[in-house]
Amino acid sequence: MAAELSDQELVELLKSSDKPSTVFNLIVRRYQEKIYWFVRRIVNNHEDANDVAQNTFIKAWNRINRFENRSKLSTWLYRIHIH
Repeated sequence: MAAELSDQELVELLKSSDKPSTVFNLIVRRYQEKIYWFVRRIVNNHEDANDVAQNTFIKAWNRINRFENRSKLSTWLYRIHIH
């Protein structure tokens, strides 16, 4: 099911869901490896890269209502880890 949904559809479903954590887990599964390897290019240590990736998703969870579909979800996630 999740593979068939676009990022925009996932975000809309997340914002309107009575079980947002379930939908957010779909987003995490879709992007966790990409975010990890993006961070890993900057951080040499595996554990530190995992920590930064996890913090990225925590920030995304806390800020998801600010996502306005002006960019791709992946771009937004990549930018979160910087801030």
